[in-house]
Amino acid sequence: MEYVINEILHSGRKGIRNEPVNDFKYDGLVGSVVELKGLNVIEDCKQFDRLTILPISSDSAYDFWETSAVISISKSFHGEYYVETINTIYILEEYKDG
Repeated sequence: MEYVINEILHSGRKGIRNEPVNDFKYDGLVGSVVELKGLNVIEDCKQFDRLTILPISSDSAYDFWETSAVISISKSFHGEYYVETINTIYILEEYKDG
């Protein structure tokens, strides 16, 4: 399954919760189309696992991105996935080509 990273927000540990992360190491990740290594769908991720994000189409300088430990995953009414890690909140949605 492919996903688009819509936003990357602070979890409250290293910045104000729900504020966009502005650390340069995250540059290019927002807007990326990605796959999740070892997972068919995001719901397969278990609490305290780390996600390895593999950019398919991205402006990021990284070949892969590993998150800190996942605390929770939720899905909004509009279909966005909120993946909260110890340090960060990633907001993703399923990629629909075209």
